[in-house]
Amino acid sequence: MKTVETLNEGLKREYRLTITAKDIDARVDDEVKAIAPTVRMPGFRPGKVPPNLIRKMHGGAVGRRAEQGDRRRRARSDDEGKASSGAAARREPGRRL
Repeated sequence: MKTVETLNEGLKREYRLTITAKDIDARVDDEVKAIAPTVRMPGFRPGKVPPNLIRKMHGGAVGRRAEQGDRRRRARSDDEGKASSGAAARREPGRRL
């Protein structure tokens, strides 16, 4: 991925992002591998559907999910630096505050 700043005037910024097809394919492949164990398709045992069929049947959704997963990973890494040490961070699931 390549990032180029195209505008820098005071508080105004503009960037141009270039993402290669190779990077996108790698992310989609990772997403296909992540969801493969949960995919069910007639004629195949659960979790044994070939990756090319997953891509063929769910290609657009897998691409969007890979994009969203990348955004979540970036947001999560940003949030880890801002984690608080309050009671909410120590709260156990199922317990009300």
